[in-house]
Amino acid sequence: MKRKVLSLPRFNPVGHPRIFRMIVNLWPPYLGAAIAVEEIVDDWRTIRVAMKLRC
Repeated sequence: MKRKVLSLPRFNPVGHPRIFRMIVNLWPPYLGAAIAVEEIVDDWRTIRVAMKLRC
């Protein structure tokens, strides 16, 4: 008897702009430099990034 394997779609965070933004904002080099991704357009053509100036 052959068993059927249930195939679930794989989760790819790069395919979801909101989740990708959260991951990048928590990445230690960006977090330490006070760099934050503010917006990623749904079609991935524009990503707005901001950096706080430390004096």
